[in-house]
Amino acid sequence: MPYQTEKIPKAALKFREEDVPVEILTSQEGEKSKKRKFSMVAHSGKVMLNHWLWGNLAIDLSGVSIGRKKKPALREHNSNRIVGWTEGINIDEERGIVAEGIFSEKTEDGIQALELADEGFPWQASIYIPPLVIERVKDGETAEVNGRKLKGPGTIFRKSVLREVSFCALGADENTSASALKDKGDNIDLDVEIIEKNKTKEVDNMEITELTLEMLKAERSDLADALLKEGRESGAKESLAAGVKQERERVLAILKEAKGFEGMEALANEAIEKGDSVEVALGKFKDKRLSELEKNAPSNLGPDGDDAGKGAKSHLDRAKAYQAEHGGSMTDALKATAEKTVKK
Repeated sequence: MPYQTEKIPKAALKFREEDVPVEILTSQEGEKSKKRKFSMVAHSGKVMLNHWLWGNLAIDLSGVSIGRKKKPALREHNSNRIVGWTEGINIDEERGIVAEGIFSEKTEDGIQALELADEGFPWQASIYIPPLVIERVKDGETAEVNGRKLKGPGTIFRKSVLREVSFCALGADENTSASALKDKGDNIDLDVEIIEKNKTKEVDNMEITELTLEMLKAERSDLADALLKEGRESGAKESLAAGVKQERERVLAILKEAKGFEGMEALANEAIEKGDSVEVALGKFKDKRLSELEKNAPSNLGPDGDDAGKGAKSHLDRAKAYQAEHGGSMTDALKATAEKTVKK
C-alpha cells in the first residue's frame, strides 16, 4: 500500500506512562562507574483510551523499531534540557518498553532530576514515537494488539520508531490537545502507510475473503502472469492492484447473480474458474433453467395444439409475468404458475 503524507502535531506523538514511576537504581558492588542510573517503563503497551487525536490508541510493541540503544533522556521532551542518556532499551512482553540509563553529572536538569528523585519525587516516563504504519479501527470494530482488544473508533501504530525518552513531572496535560491544534508551527509531516482493518465479505451463505496475489496465482495463473508482466512493463504496482480488484468484483458479481437461481452453485464456480464475464455466466444460468423447464414441463402447459417445447416457453413467459407482478425469485414464480396450471 502506498505511503501518504500526514500533518501531525508533535504533541500527538508523545505518550506518558502514568502507572509506573521512574525507578532510581542503586550502584552494585564491583561496578567501575559510580554514575547514578535509572530504569523506566517507557511505555507499557496498554490501550490508551480517548486520546484527543487518535481515539482509543495502542502502540504495537512487536512493530517498534528501537535502533541504537543509546538515546537522549530529556526533560519534558525538550532537546535543550538533557537529563542523561539510555544505555539499553528492551521490549518486554509483560512490562513493555523498558529503558535503563545514566543521569548526567554535568547538566542542570540531570543534577536536579536526580536530586528530586532522591527526595522521593515520582518522575514519570514518556516517549516520543512517530508511526510508520497506522491501522484505523472503525466504530464498532475491534482489533488485537499486544494481547489486548482495542475497540474502535481508534488507531494502532503497527510500525513505529522510538526517538527519545523523557522525564515528566505531571500526568497528561489537559491543555495539550488545544495548544497542539492551535500551534500549526509545531506540526510535522510524516510519510505513513494507512491500513484498514480487513473485513470478510459475505454473499448469502458463501464467504469470500479479499483476493491476494497468491490466491490469484493459484486459481488464475494466466491472469496473474499477465498482470505482473503489465506491472513490470509500466513500472507501476497500481495495475496489479486494479487487476486484483477487478477479478474480485467479477467473482462477487457472478455469485450474486447465481443466488437468484436455485441450484446454480456448481455452474457459478465453473464460470469463475473459466474466467467467464458476468454477462456470460448469467446467460448460462438462464439457459440451464430453461433447459430444465423444457425437460420437466407437462405437455398440457401450452395452448391447444402446441408441442411440449412451446408449452415450456409459454410457462416461462407466465412465470416472468408473475414475477414482475408479485416479485420474488424466478424459482418461486415458476412453482406458482405451475400450480395454477395444474389446478386448471
